[in-house]
Amino acid sequence: MTQKKDGIKSYEKVQELLGKLRQSEPELCSELESYIKSLVAERNEAQNKLTNETELHRLHNQHNIHLQHFELISETVVIANTEKSYPNALNRILERVGYHMTPKRVMILSDNSDSTACQIEYQWVAQDVQPILRNTANLYAECPLWQKMQINREINSGTQMCDLPDEIIQTFEKIGLKNSYIFPMIRNDGKLYGAILFEADEERQLSKLEIGYIQIISIVISGIIHINRILDDLIREKERAEESDQLKSSFLVNMSHDIRIPVNSILGYSDLLADEDLTQTEREEFIEMINKSGQDLVTLIDNIIDISKIETGQLNIKKEPCPLGALLDDIIATYKHDHRLLETDDLSLQLDFSPQYANLKFSTDIFRFRQICTNLIDNSLKFTVKGYVKFGVSKAWGNTIEFYVQDTGIGIPEKEQPIIFQRFIKVDRSYANEYNGTGLGLSICKSLVEMLGGEIHVVSVPNKGSIFYFTHPLDCEVPESVNNQREVKSLFDWKSRKIVIVNNIEQDRKFLTSVLSNTGVEIVWFRTGSEALHYFETGNVADIVIIEMNSSNLDAARRIHRASPVPIITQSADSNTDEDRVRARKSGCIEFLANPLPPSTLLLTIDRIFKKW
Repeated sequence: MTQKKDGIKSYEKVQELLGKLRQSEPELCSELESYIKSLVAERNEAQNKLTNETELHRLHNQHNIHLQHFELISETVVIANTEKSYPNALNRILERVGYHMTPKRVMILSDNSDSTACQIEYQWVAQDVQPILRNTANLYAECPLWQKMQINREINSGTQMCDLPDEIIQTFEKIGLKNSYIFPMIRNDGKLYGAILFEADEERQLSKLEIGYIQIISIVISGIIHINRILDDLIREKERAEESDQLKSSFLVNMSHDIRIPVNSILGYSDLLADEDLTQTEREEFIEMINKSGQDLVTLIDNIIDISKIETGQLNIKKEPCPLGALLDDIIATYKHDHRLLETDDLSLQLDFSPQYANLKFSTDIFRFRQICTNLIDNSLKFTVKGYVKFGVSKAWGNTIEFYVQDTGIGIPEKEQPIIFQRFIKVDRSYANEYNGTGLGLSICKSLVEMLGGEIHVVSVPNKGSIFYFTHPLDCEVPESVNNQREVKSLFDWKSRKIVIVNNIEQDRKFLTSVLSNTGVEIVWFRTGSEALHYFETGNVADIVIIEMNSSNLDAARRIHRASPVPIITQSADSNTDEDRVRARKSGCIEFLANPLPPSTLLLTIDRIFKKW
């Protein structure tokens, strides 16, 4: 604007001088005017040419950028269609994004299968940029708002980090992210696979076109992840089907043997009964053996029919109200003449039922509930030579009641506890030969308990005994006067002990509460490692710390270890690598437990530590 004004003043000055010159030298004045006009014309032409070349240069550069981005999309599609390795495909795509769009970082945040964790799975970083360690943070655990906003679709594709709530910004900044753009990856069923994070230099803003290109790439990546997870599911189903066929074949071979035992007994003793020289005592003994073998055969056939109905989905549940106390009394009464109890004075069957539970509103399929209880009681009687088998109610809370069957038998080895409820598996055939049976009872119990709306698990110690717990829904909330007033005696008595647990995942807290509820141990809960650290730094003590594994908690564990000699167990739901174990050890943790965690593993680990410390 200033140059234009100066040009106007100069032109006016020239016209003024020409006006004076025109009076004395008109011819010369005319020549000068013509020359000045030609100069102005040349100048205007030069300016127009320069403007056109600048615009042309700009358009040329923009065209090259578009070509480059089109090339990126083309390369991404080719990689998606040709790369057989799922991790290689994602890493190559991120590398091409980095090459064509020059970010600081590009990373894929991946949800796990049950969407309880969101972590860095793949990333590309520019030169001189530090990568963020994989699994540095579980972003859902660190920042629940991040999960909530994603699930509610409150984060649009291409949203800039600075436009998010402060809580999310602080979480990202904590792991080293700054000027980032978020591109959620949506599955075909509408759920999340995670998100792509594109971190640009701090002074750079992505254009709408650039955001559009990254959106296209995020769709391609979502497709790769979707196809890969479908293939993984198909492979797992194929492996399960093959394993199931093998187990069924093995099961049929074993079942043939198990059927022959009572059949041979019935046929053999029937032949012996034809002998006229038998005494009355021998005849009664043989009849009793035939009767027992017949009952075993009926039980075996019933189990085969039940497992078949469960497999094909033909087993129906019909609930009806019933008095709980009378039902349990009736179940115990069926064992009044059981030969296992009558033949020895060292074994007893006890009912543990407090009158406070008598008025609870309880509806169930009576036949199937009896089947669960008798299967568990029979199983305990089979493996218990002396002592007791106790059956009853352990506790009630909310709209749930928990039953138990406890024995003082041989127990179950820890390595075999995770498989005892599986179908077509009989634990350790040589071990089971001593105790006759088909191995179907516990599998049927698990299926029936779940069909009735409950859960079942076992706590067992070899040579001490086992406790089978199973839950069942109630028709209404348990009155406060009843809630948690009675609990079954545990295999572990830790009434004088205190455990500090650091965990902010609700499912883990419920699981740990359930597993430790019958041990008498005092539990002190914290959601973060820093809270637990403050607890110890202010002079409090505990016998064990169980801490959820993440970077901030491991740092707190390291400082707790320095502040107190308390043994620390770290628990991880997300990883189980040697690197994680080394990190846990360096943080002062003496045990590393990975989920899924059998209750007995946790209890035996704690018991072993208590005995050492």
